Amino acid sequence: MKQHTEGEWYLVELADGFEIRSKVSEVIIADIAKTKTELNSEGFYEFADGEAEANARLIVNAPKMLEFLKRIADYLKEKYVNEAPMDVLLIESDIKAIIQEIEKSNADEN
Repeated sequence: MKQHTEGEWYLVELADGFEIRSKVSEVIIADIAKTKTELNSEGFYEFADGEAEANARLIVNAPKMLEFLKRIADYLKEKYVNEAPMDVLLIESDIKAIIQEIEKSNADEN
């Protein structure tokens, strides 16, 4: 199964957007433009103030969020070995679904 780029990622602000890079390999993981590429009736248009940066910051923190979700899932599994309240089961189910979707995306790339 193909995995996402390992290690922490960091954000580099450029004149026309942002780059997300790996702290381990310095490889560029993604480019986030400050302008949208879709056309409206007046031509290109820009993201709302801060929208491109907010998107970039969300992406740059994705590996940390994934690791955190895995830790929560492991904790819930250990804490409620035999019986868990319904709300815990629902949270655990949601977390597992997110992790599976990410891992499925990685597998689909092979």
